[in-house]
Formats: sequence, structure tokens, C-alpha cells
Amino acid sequence: LLARRVSLQSLRRNPKARWALGLAAAVFVAHFSANAVTYLVRRPWWDRLEAIRVAGRVPKIQKMFSPEWPAVFYLPRKVPSKAIEADLLTIRDETTGLADISVASDGSSLRMFAAMGFKCVEWSDGTPPAESADPVPRAYHCTR
Repeated sequence: LLARRVSLQSLRRNPKARWALGLAAAVFVAHFSANAVTYLVRRPWWDRLEAIRVAGRVPKIQKMFSPEWPAVFYLPRKVPSKAIEADLLTIRDETTGLADISVASDGSSLRMFAAMGFKCVEWSDGTPPAESADPVPRAYHCTR
């Protein structure tokens, strides 16, 4: 297939292309301005990324889990890690034979890890956790 090169001169000659480009720019500006507070002030993913980073640095773990966040490309590459479903069967299957793991979680699925015989304690790398009324994602070190 031959790709057609789009240049600025072709945009000047083609009113439909100018209109589509202008509409795309307007939609982007409207979306960003409507969500700027969320992206720049509240930063919902920053706490999750920090929890994943800290959970990946827990020493001597066999595996690291992220039961609530499917963003596998954020998981550490230095330790075996996996994004899993937050249900009892999946957690049981994935933790079979493991005695020392870390978990990056909002805290809601830790009961299932406790049901599998793990004792989980919050893990920190020395940075103070952010204060929030909402559940803040944390890193946990779990052992059996």
C-alpha cells in the first residue's frame, strides 16, 4: 500500500481536512480543560504507580501482584510480577507454592490474600504516604 503524504499545503487546499483537524483539536482542548484538575491536581494514577514501584522494591520476594490494576506495562521488570483478577480462585491459583510476595493494592483485596494464609503488612521505602479521604494505593509485603 502506498501511503499518501499529508503536508501543510494539502491541508490548505482541502477544506474537509482542515475542518477535521480543527474538530480534533477542539475536542482535545475541551477534554483536557474539563479534566485538567483530575490530571494535574488529583493525579489518580500517581498513587497507584508509586504503590507499584514500592511493591516491586520489597526485598527477597518471589512474586509481585497487582490485583486491581490491569496496567501490566507499569509492573516492575526486575521481579516476576503479574496483574491478576481480585477474586479468590485466581489468587489461590497464582499464589500456590509462594511464601513471600508483595502486593500493590487499594487494600480491598487483601482479605483474599489473608484467606490464603498470608499475613500482609504495609511496606514503605521511607517516603511518607499521601493523606487522602479515599483509599490510597499502598504496597504490602505478604508472608505465609
